[in-house]
Amino acid sequence: MTDSRKYGKLKNLIGQIAKGYVDSQKFTGIFQARLVSVNPLTFVKSNDIEISGNSLIVPKYRVFTEQDIGNYFVFMNNHGGQTFYYLYEASSPGENGIPYTFIGRIEGIERDITHLRRKGD
Repeated sequence: MTDSRKYGKLKNLIGQIAKGYVDSQKFTGIFQARLVSVNPLTFVKSNDIEISGNSLIVPKYRVFTEQDIGNYFVFMNNHGGQTFYYLYEASSPGENGIPYTFIGRIEGIERDITHLRRKGD
């Protein structure tokens, strides 16, 4: 067998291994779940399956509070359904959502942003 044929077989084998790994990392589902506890952080899907612990991935600066309990959040799960990635807060089923409001301060921004508030707030 020539070196070029050996190289071609090795390249194909590595390609197959890489494809198998990439295919296993595909995301297979997006779903919503309701927050039921903040300590420990626990969500419940519509089929009464709880999501919590190490299988739950949320952004570092997303802190859930007691006020969030009962609200719905959207998640994406990996191919095996073993890891759940937080995407965003959802409106209640069948509702149109609420207008966005920001009340607070952003580090590094010195100007007043209170004009961005919703009228009536």
